Amino acid sequence: MRRDDLWGAVVFTLLALVGGWLVMAPLWIIQGGAAVYLPPAHGGAVPDARTALLLQVMPAIMMLTPALAAWLTMRWVHGIRFRPMLSALGLGTAPGTRHRPVVSLLLWTALGLGGTVLLVTASVAVAGLAGFLETDWTLPALAEAAEATGLPTGALLAMQLVAVPVAAVAPNALFAAGEEIGWRGYLLPRLQRLWGTPAAVLVSGIVWGAWHAPIILLGYNFARPDAGGVLLMIAGCTAVGTWFSWLALTSRTIWPAIVGHGALNASAAFYLLVSADPAVDGALAGPLGVAGWLAFGCVGTGCLVAAGLRWRRSHPV
Repeated sequence: MRRDDLWGAVVFTLLALVGGWLVMAPLWIIQGGAAVYLPPAHGGAVPDARTALLLQVMPAIMMLTPALAAWLTMRWVHGIRFRPMLSALGLGTAPGTRHRPVVSLLLWTALGLGGTVLLVTASVAVAGLAGFLETDWTLPALAEAAEATGLPTGALLAMQLVAVPVAAVAPNALFAAGEEIGWRGYLLPRLQRLWGTPAAVLVSGIVWGAWHAPIILLGYNFARPDAGGVLLMIAGCTAVGTWFSWLALTSRTIWPAIVGHGALNASAAFYLLVSADPAVDGALAGPLGVAGWLAFGCVGTGCLVAAGLRWRRSHPV
């Protein structure tokens, strides 16, 4: 089993990393490697219609590559066919729960959604307290839309907040599933059997962050199209990964992590809504930046430690 797990983890990681680069290769070729994701506030140019479409479509397709890598690895390395593969990748309900499995799944999924949004909000508070973010509660980011629609900024903010749980489920969760099937469905449990929970969470987070390199090097997320941007993404994914890993390991299904991932993508721009500076540094104030490391990393690590202590008390030597 350990040999299959190690070989499977290696094969999956290589397939996922190569798959990400292959999907993004056309955009790299068309744009000549230019940092096309840089926003105007950071010196980027407004893309034309074709480029704008590619900037949306290519990352969405890329999000499906970890699931494809997991499927190929399950077939090639483990010889598991599609139907039993779904359960093996954590896509079923967890058996043996105190509540009915479907009720338990819904409760955990609600925690994944709500808890993630709360942690993103907490990261905004951390950014403000740490001086990473100068807040402006007049919501300047919504001022232009308010003027165009005639609606008050408060109403626009309420619409944004209501849209988060909807977007977290559809369409965000569809593409988030493409990632979570790979990271928390396939890679995490195999690394856990090989090296234990702490190392599994750390290594899976590092792989998840490194997988983003093709778009980070184009200026995505941190507006740092260099190795520094990739390292920031690795740190951010490792911190956020503690929370998603706890959700998956404790619930014994990846659905809470899938919806949580969708909620993260839907709410990641919260800090921009209250920022007085449109060029605020996401590497400090964003949910995948330093503020997010503190919020997600502390809570996720605390939850994992508590889960480990409970398991030890219930399994005395």
